[in-house]
Amino acid sequence: MKNGITAKILAFGLVIFYGSAFAQSSEKALISEKKSAIAKKKENVERIEVEGNRPKLYYKGEYRKHQKEFITMFNQLVDNSEMEVICDTEAQTGSRVRKQNCQPRFIKTIMAQETQRELSQGRSLTQAANVGERNKVKRKILTEYKKFKKLTEQLLNENPELANHYQNMESALTKLEEFDKK
Repeated sequence: MKNGITAKILAFGLVIFYGSAFAQSSEKALISEKKSAIAKKKENVERIEVEGNRPKLYYKGEYRKHQKEFITMFNQLVDNSEMEVICDTEAQTGSRVRKQNCQPRFIKTIMAQETQRELSQGRSLTQAANVGERNKVKRKILTEYKKFKKLTEQLLNENPELANHYQNMESALTKLEEFDKK
């Protein structure tokens, strides 16, 4: 009888063992089926991709910010006030659209001096206004501009922070120009 009970217990144990193994394998099969169903649902889901662009004014603002940082530092490093860069906002005659114009101070100084000279010689306002078109004035500005360019290169080489501001300004300008091409 002991053997019969042992056999029954042993058989019952095997049933439990095989039953739990079967339950585990069927549970794994259910999990696998759920994963494949989720994967199929993901494949069937519509995808909507959104691509955003920033407005042009953002890129203009970034350029002006970096330009201002560069010009401010440049002007702090320059000893000669005629080589400082000044920015003015001007509107063309007959227009309300204002544009920023940045240039070395010596350009305005030369133009003012030459205009004053023209007026003092009895020339009309129209003739004095066109003083920038004269070759003598263009040569004078070009001579000073060569000095300005050399000074700028020297300062960029000597001051890594100024060079960094310059690179940031150029990068912002490139992004602005790329936006205009779109």
